[in-house]
Amino acid sequence: ALQDLTQAYDDAAAAASRGKVRALLLRGEGRAFCAGRDISGVTPENDDAAAYLGGLVEPLLQKMAAFPAPTFAAAHGACLGVG
Repeated sequence: ALQDLTQAYDDAAAAASRGKVRALLLRGEGRAFCAGRDISGVTPENDDAAAYLGGLVEPLLQKMAAFPAPTFAAAHGACLGVG
């Protein structure tokens, strides 16, 4: 979930600030890599996509962009976004 990934970036950034992280590896589990939102229960008439993107996705992307060490993604299988 995005909250877990956000927490992992916060923890890694704190460790990096203490000189404990030289690089970050981001990888998924399972047969494919899918980052984003489970839209199976979303109804268009009640969805607040702007709040989701602005409240969860954008802050995470900002953390990723500002991370102080090189970041690598190890994607296997299909690689999907906003799944």
